[in-house]
Amino acid sequence: MNCCGCFLMHHLWIGSLVIWSATGLRLNIVSVILGGNPAYEYGISAPTYDVAFEDANVTYPGMLRDVTRKTIFQLGRSRTCDDEVQSLHDALLSIYGTLRGLSGPTLVQTPGCTEMAIVLGDFAREMNFPLLISSAGGDIFMDPRFPTVIGFGPADHASLRDAAVAMLQAYNWTTISLLCGTLYQFRKPFDITACSSLKVKLRKNRYDVIATDFDPSKVETYAGLMRSVQLTSRVIFLFCDLQFLKPLMLAALARNMTNGDYVFLSPQSSVFPFQLRRPWGKNDSNDETTVKALKSLLIYANKAPDWARVGDTTKRIAHLASSQYATNVSVNFINALNIAVYDGFTTLARALNATPSSVSKTDDNSYFTTDWYNEMLYNKSFTLNSGDLYIDPNGFRRVNVDFMRFSNSSFNYEIAWTFDISRKKLFRQSSELADDWQGGRGPPMNRPLCGFNPDGCLKFHDLYLIPEAIGGTALPLILGAVFVGFCFLHLRRHGLLQLAGDSWQLDSACLATPIKTSVFSLHFAFSIIDDVNNINDAQRHSAGTQRTLLGEDPRLLIGSSFADHSWTAIRNYKFDTEWS
Repeated sequence: MNCCGCFLMHHLWIGSLVIWSATGLRLNIVSVILGGNPAYEYGISAPTYDVAFEDANVTYPGMLRDVTRKTIFQLGRSRTCDDEVQSLHDALLSIYGTLRGLSGPTLVQTPGCTEMAIVLGDFAREMNFPLLISSAGGDIFMDPRFPTVIGFGPADHASLRDAAVAMLQAYNWTTISLLCGTLYQFRKPFDITACSSLKVKLRKNRYDVIATDFDPSKVETYAGLMRSVQLTSRVIFLFCDLQFLKPLMLAALARNMTNGDYVFLSPQSSVFPFQLRRPWGKNDSNDETTVKALKSLLIYANKAPDWARVGDTTKRIAHLASSQYATNVSVNFINALNIAVYDGFTTLARALNATPSSVSKTDDNSYFTTDWYNEMLYNKSFTLNSGDLYIDPNGFRRVNVDFMRFSNSSFNYEIAWTFDISRKKLFRQSSELADDWQGGRGPPMNRPLCGFNPDGCLKFHDLYLIPEAIGGTALPLILGAVFVGFCFLHLRRHGLLQLAGDSWQLDSACLATPIKTSVFSLHFAFSIIDDVNNINDAQRHSAGTQRTLLGEDPRLLIGSSFADHSWTAIRNYKFDTEWS
């Protein structure tokens, strides 16, 4: 079948399924591989599906003998998810016709991106078949709109989001900047989804969030970008491709933001083996400037597959790609997305094999009912060669998250913390790395003591702020204290107040003292007021204009001037008043 540049391949196996009854129930498996993303193009994904099917057939003898496999694919070179969606629109007629022409239970699997999986997810709901996705993901699939979509992707955005929040809570960080590289022409769906998911979560939990969209390919904008976030938060998330992390951190270094006062975090997809251990160029291994810049950067990602245990599988995929699909790839190019394809089908085969014959079926003799999903797949854990795999109640794979920090000993990024999805907690994996904060002062403060604006700190020449703050209310108290003090000294000097044992005795002659002291107090107060009123108007106007330009409220200037000059008047007052 050929339609709109699509080609349909048929693989038929005749026999019976040993786990099903003798009614001749058939299973149709349709693989949809569109576009040419190098990580999961047809020449790599197709042999991966073949190897997964072969291994399941060996593991569960006879179970898959009566299966019909079909592959709908379109060749091409796509750089973005938009390219894949365009290929999908061209192939929709072929896909719909193929699915309508099948009888019996049908399973559809695709390695396509999120937007492509959304369209196929609607097909899956309306035609009631399970859709296995291995690259797509995000909160959108948590919606009841996609009841039959099952996600096995290595990028678990829900866990990445929850892990980021756990890290913020661990160090009491509540003021956050998000730099989202969503304006990049070849932006990845991973970065878009990761940024959007975390932003929604933080704002819902009432964090102070400043989100900025930018184009990471425009290096000339980095300086201004860093200058803006420097005055808004100490905790900065970078959502961009791995290749942009080094130049971004060098821009931060240029503004002295890698001295330990700031921390940068970047979520990444652990697609290729060991790619996150050194997020910089091969020639930078001894570059001290790069190392200094990257020491303030934490990288976090879902735990990668156990590459040692899946080594044989990757070799077989690479060999089959070369021998039957004319695709020459090295073993190192087989990535986590391909392993997710393999794990997805392996998990489904295990669930089908464990399905008891008593499970109810649909009208077309299919096991794929809501009860089957809940009993056999959802909220279940599976142990695979790649590692433990858990499917949550929504039908999506949940993966632990590793936070990595640069290690001075290995000169690589090593795991310092791990977020455990089952316990929803952040655990230290290396206390040495977890405590290795740049500058040796511990983790950055959530907010500077004097605010993010350097002018917020009190400087020596800004001491006028003190009387400005207290002049309006504290001055009467100060005058009262001075009055009481002079009264006390006057009475003691003239022998009118004497200490006798544990009590003070007041002479009767002091009855006239209130009149005298009141006259003194009035004289003292009016002398201060006279001095204040003699302030040079030009000088006051000049000071007020300057401070207004600095952003101060001019309404505070009156109280400030009165307080400032009151202190001067008190200091200069000559206490030569006659008391007798």
